[in-house]
Amino acid sequence: MNKRPVILADILAKNSPDLTQIIKKTRVLNAVNHALQQTLDAPLKNHCIAANIEANQLVIHADTSAWATRIRYEQYNIIEGIKGCTNVHFLRSIIVKVRPISEEQPTPRRLIIPLSHTASENIRDTAYTINDPQLKLALQRLCKHSADNE
Repeated sequence: MNKRPVILADILAKNSPDLTQIIKKTRVLNAVNHALQQTLDAPLKNHCIAANIEANQLVIHADTSAWATRIRYEQYNIIEGIKGCTNVHFLRSIIVKVRPISEEQPTPRRLIIPLSHTASENIRDTAYTINDPQLKLALQRLCKHSADNE
């Protein structure tokens, strides 16, 4: 348990066998993913991706359970299609996992609550007495959020 973390620069500098193995697996997975996309029909290929290869099994991520079910029905055709397009002849089965695609949520608009007329007047008077120019400008912008200005 006294093992220190390995620095990435050290791994890359050594050209270690581990790195070579990772690069090889990545290339195989990219080829399998490309073959998967060629094998599947148009609606299905937009909802899945080849995620990993574990012990002669291809792990595919689908974005919903409905698409995962369709992939399971096509399992035999997918394996044969991948074997026909790549040098990956060791695949025997497919594991399908549901991994929803995370979409970026739009940033919510800031809710600007209008100030009462009295609050706006108090802020304006305070801004008038402030010597700091940045704070003065900020307070003047703030008092423009009065309900009277809308």
